[in-house]
Parts: sequence; C-alpha cells; structure tokens
Amino acid sequence: MAGSGVFAEILDGETGVFKYYSEEEWKKSSSGKTVGIVNPTTRKTQFKVQ
Repeated sequence: MAGSGVFAEILDGETGVFKYYSEEEWKKSSSGKTVGIVNPTTRKTQFKVQ
C-alpha cells in the first residue's frame, strides 16, 4: 500500500504512518510522534497518524 495508488501522497513510505494535512498539503510531523487510531470493535490499533 505504501508509495502507490491513492495512498502515495498521504502515507509516509519510510514509516507507513499517515501524514497530516495542513495549509493545503500533506506533511510529515517534525517531531516524529504518532497517535494510534483504535478500532472500537476489535480494540486494536488500525492506523497511526502523525
């Protein structure tokens, strides 16, 4: 998934973490910190975002 198709612009190919959107562009976090997005049904982390 990383680096191809519709996710190429929003997914950091190095880390597999989704970038954040600010000032009309997708950006990497300068701190490198991430937040897990938990699926409430399975209680497992589905994605990580910056």
